[in-house]
Amino acid sequence: TLDTARFRFQLSKYLNVNPKSVHGYILGEHGDSSFPTLSTTNVGGQLISSMKDFSDEKAHEAYVKTRDAAYKIIAAKGATYYAIGVVINQLVHSILTDAGRVYPLSVVLEGEYGHTGVSLSVPCVLGRRGIERVIEIPLSEEEKLKMQLSVETLKKYL
Repeated sequence: TLDTARFRFQLSKYLNVNPKSVHGYILGEHGDSSFPTLSTTNVGGQLISSMKDFSDEKAHEAYVKTRDAAYKIIAAKGATYYAIGVVINQLVHSILTDAGRVYPLSVVLEGEYGHTGVSLSVPCVLGRRGIERVIEIPLSEEEKLKMQLSVETLKKYL
């Protein structure tokens, strides 16, 4: 959830829109094998890939800044607890109010995205009972390969 918020913020700076208007996710392992879902990332329904002032290079730069943000914060402050606290507050609020909001959350997959028995960050509906369901967004072939890499990275530790 935090990496997705950071990614949306980075993209919003390039696109000159409010971060809440950017819809896209960082999925996979929480670490270096995470990946952005650029094939479906959009602003107001328009795919960022079709925006004339946007490029693959800018998208990659936004992802790298997102991926490396935690390392920079830890180097400067020793931890990322403030941002984590904000996210926990949002998640608890969504559970207590049965909000039904979609967040990228780490969940053990049971066939979703073609994987079983591994915990990955994927879009989930969060409500009073916790994770209500996993949302399977369409992934490009490249994104499917990146998800497979995340799965393989995590399975090394199981």
